[in-house]
Amino acid sequence: MRKTMLPLLGLLLALTAGCESPGYKPPRAEDGVPAEVWKSKVVMSQAGYQAVQVLEVRESVVNELLTVQITLKNRQQAIRSVRTRFDWFDDAGMLMDTSSDGWIGHVLQPAEVTTISATAETPGARDWRLNLNTWKR
Repeated sequence: MRKTMLPLLGLLLALTAGCESPGYKPPRAEDGVPAEVWKSKVVMSQAGYQAVQVLEVRESVVNELLTVQITLKNRQQAIRSVRTRFDWFDDAGMLMDTSSDGWIGHVLQPAEVTTISATAETPGARDWRLNLNTWKR
């Protein structure tokens, strides 16, 4: 069993090594948005970074519930479909189980700017992550 797993593991590593371009750096958000904030909390593929620009990230606590607002811009000259999903984390960094775990679809026209907002369902949420998928329409 061990002899067959080692080559399979090597093959898996070799196939996934080319998924990101070496030295690739995602584009910066506009001035005023700390890069370390959105780069660590907005998760998207390299194609997503090329298609969608993060313009602004805001978060606040309203009535003990964490609220996040993100402004995105379609950088392409084509209509883009975007799916988003927010993950919420507790004090210990554990993913919280919420009823709003589904993906939400958005359609962005060429160069359109849109704002996506979400509010945690429980007061125990202390951190968040936005998962974003994009593709041409």
